[in-house]
Amino acid sequence: MDKDKIKFQSSIIINASSKNVWNAIKDHKNWNQWTNIVHSGNGEIKTDSDITISFNSPDGVLTFERKIITYEEGKQFGWSGEAFQGLKDYHHFTVETLENGQTKFTQADGFWGAKVEGIEVMEEQTKQAYELMNADLKKYIESIFPEVI
Repeated sequence: MDKDKIKFQSSIIINASSKNVWNAIKDHKNWNQWTNIVHSGNGEIKTDSDITISFNSPDGVLTFERKIITYEEGKQFGWSGEAFQGLKDYHHFTVETLENGQTKFTQADGFWGAKVEGIEVMEEQTKQAYELMNADLKKYIESIFPEVI
């Protein structure tokens, strides 16, 4: 993870194994089955692959082409690409096993490149969307894998 590009992040503790969380988050083609934030996903999440991810927004569906720039099986992956208004995006996902069998899931992101007025508001709105998506992931995982931790 390129910590210099991270501007904000959102984490959640999930009462499930990191393997189950990893399998759900790596399967971006089915994110729309458990969160309304994502419209669709295409491509394969692996080192140097290209993916397409579409998000639902108040203005309609926003589609982004991304390249997987970091990948460590079972632990983390990240993508980057053109965002909008001359900005580039760096989005990173981490799955961390905790000592008690729970999993900490984190989404981290940052926009860089052009100077965009109001970027702080956009970053805060994006962070709020990640918090909702993380809560959706937790609810989904814990409903299909009711593990006792």
